[in-house]
Amino acid sequence: MFIAQVLYLILPLIGAGLGLSLASRRNWLPSLNKPLDAQRQLKGQPWLGLNKTWRGVFIMTSVTTWAVTVQAIAAMKGFNFGFFDYASINPIKLGLVLSLGYLLAELPNSFIKRQAGLESGQYSVRRGAFQYFFDQADSAIGVAIALVVFYHIPSAVAIAIIATGTTVHFLFDQVMYALRLKRWPSTDPPLAGYKAATNQLLIWVILSLLLRVVFRGKVQNKVKLMPGDNNRYIMAANHQSGIDPFMITAAFQPRTILRLLPFRYITANIHLYRLRYGWLLRAMGGFPSHSSTRETHGLGRAKSIIEKANTLCIFPEGQRSLPHEIEAKRGVQILARETGAFIIPLHIHWHRQSSFNRRVFITIGDPFDARDMTAQQILDRIYALPLEKVQEKQPGRNWYKKVIKAFR
Repeated sequence: MFIAQVLYLILPLIGAGLGLSLASRRNWLPSLNKPLDAQRQLKGQPWLGLNKTWRGVFIMTSVTTWAVTVQAIAAMKGFNFGFFDYASINPIKLGLVLSLGYLLAELPNSFIKRQAGLESGQYSVRRGAFQYFFDQADSAIGVAIALVVFYHIPSAVAIAIIATGTTVHFLFDQVMYALRLKRWPSTDPPLAGYKAATNQLLIWVILSLLLRVVFRGKVQNKVKLMPGDNNRYIMAANHQSGIDPFMITAAFQPRTILRLLPFRYITANIHLYRLRYGWLLRAMGGFPSHSSTRETHGLGRAKSIIEKANTLCIFPEGQRSLPHEIEAKRGVQILARETGAFIIPLHIHWHRQSSFNRRVFITIGDPFDARDMTAQQILDRIYALPLEKVQEKQPGRNWYKKVIKAFR
């Protein structure tokens, strides 16, 4: 109920954000599409950039105020849900407090990024993860501060607004990219590099629970990375299930993940551009394996990713298959030879005990130099990794007898 009240409070801002995205996409109100900074510059860089416009101010304030007015009318008719008594407040004041708190909080971040020479949607190499997080959180922080100042809301509500608003902003941003209402400024997709690293860290806990609780996964993870921070890595694994990339992300320990992030997965186009789950694959760092008019792809893209110190994940067999059913493709051999990256082998085995009962066993081996190895030799080394012996007995059988025995 508490979180639902927070969502109801920021719902006008969500509607205004959607309206602003549509206006930018379809060029509504072109006369107001003028930058707030009037294209002034400081030390050769713009103050705020071309994305901060009077159109954005007008749409955010007007739509938010209108939505709060609708909430006030609904409260007068008996529906009052939230932290405020919408029937007695001034909807224009609350709408302006929400929208201006949202807008003003974004300006310092934009100013700092423009002075650093970064365009909208770009992030620095060293502080990319922090910048991406702050891009999602700055407006929520501004809304919380504005409500504390003008309405004296409790600190617990302010913290909930920041946490919920940041999460909603993050999800809203990804939906806009998935629906192609927003475009990324370069050939790199919006969920690349340190954005992928941020996403992978955020959902690592969820994926770990999925691996160890839902699929009762067993991981033999004694990998020792090479000394030094300048080494490059390619994670090479066999491929049996469509969720193998998520299991790979969850299999590594936090200390190892922090050195390997961000992971980037070479992904078949048919999966990457599907609306149902393509956005999630991109959120996890996926990029197309074959020719695409939208962005760079394939081995050329993979090579540039490794050279930028990203960890690449590739399935040498190129598709899902049973052990030793398909010979390895040459891609992993070419990348290892041309980039000098070390191969981290992963052996994944799915054991199906019934239609709804599957277990996964993962073994991660130590990195090795594969510059003089063929693709098939790399794949053979993956399959040579040992796996724990699969228990054929279903652990859920006669569970009630175990419970009775425990209480005797």
